Amino acid sequence: MRLLTTKNDPVALKWTKGNRVYVSDGGARYESKDYGWVDLESGGFVSSDRGVPADVAELLSALSENPAKAASAYGRAMSECCFCDKSLDDERSIEAGWGPNCARRYGLPWGDEGETTKRRAKRTRKAVNLG
Repeated sequence: MRLLTTKNDPVALKWTKGNRVYVSDGGARYESKDYGWVDLESGGFVSSDRGVPADVAELLSALSENPAKAASAYGRAMSECCFCDKSLDDERSIEAGWGPNCARRYGLPWGDEGETTKRRAKRTRKAVNLG
């Protein structure tokens, strides 16, 4: 997952097989700035030895409070999906901050305000009598 700080600096979250989500600037493997990790068992953040810039800490706090809002900000600013990095070229996708496939995959709204793609598909099927 990719996000942006208030300074428009990129932040990448990378899930692993263990109970950690690593937080970095998303740079190349040996050139990236590692900020630490989120411990999924406790929900707490463990900072790297170098510490965490204030804007990254602020972003993590915002992500904790409202994950969808923090995620969609990246998509709207970069016109790329924060989940899969695909280009967002549809007005509805840019508005949401992610595309219809990621919306469906993660149960997020897309298109009409607050309507998930699953709910939209059900409404559309019903409207054209497909069940």
